[in-house]
Amino acid sequence: MANYLNIIGEYFPAAEAYISGAGDPTVYGDIQWVTAPIAQGTLDAYDGQEGDTLNSAIVVNEQSFANRQVPIYDDTAGQWKNRTSGKLFRHNTAPQTFGATIVTIFMDTNVRTDASLYTYAPLPLGEITVLEDGWYDITFDVTCDATGNSRQISEHAIFIDGTPVTGSYANGYHRSSAAGRGTASGNVLVQLTANNKIQIRSRSITGGNLTTIVGGCRIRIEATG
Repeated sequence: MANYLNIIGEYFPAAEAYISGAGDPTVYGDIQWVTAPIAQGTLDAYDGQEGDTLNSAIVVNEQSFANRQVPIYDDTAGQWKNRTSGKLFRHNTAPQTFGATIVTIFMDTNVRTDASLYTYAPLPLGEITVLEDGWYDITFDVTCDATGNSRQISEHAIFIDGTPVTGSYANGYHRSSAAGRGTASGNVLVQLTANNKIQIRSRSITGGNLTTIVGGCRIRIEATG
């Protein structure tokens, strides 16, 4: 049986859930799970400090929650609006060999891409384009294996429009071909603008070539508002 989120209360007086924005208006509400869709309605904001009810013009229904839409305050527009918390998750299904020259790691298999916020350009680009301004939480893993017996160190980072993102670097240590597998992981919270392009790039900074492990390289992105 499906569950739906229901918000009840006159001006939402029970202060368990809230959102706040310009002028510190706060939306209060009792939240409960019900087994039937709620009726469509308009969510108003109540400013406890000023004692005013602000018409937010946010249409609330079960589909809004299914689409992961959350109310935020748009300072530029001066109004409350819905914001889609879009997600993307991709991984690799083919091995890829790289050496001292930095390369883009191809996440060639799509698990989920919310098309309203992202597009993916396949080989040879391997890049994700964001379609809206906002903050994005980006996480990646690159698992690779040494192809030789020499000790190797791999280097990986998130690149935006060809430039590495500060704080996203990660390294892996690969001892030998017999014990050469390792995973490097990175994460950033970064503010992007529409049409920024995201890539994960890697290289071997010591030793010989490295080969990615199928299913061991992945990227996850979530729009956070």
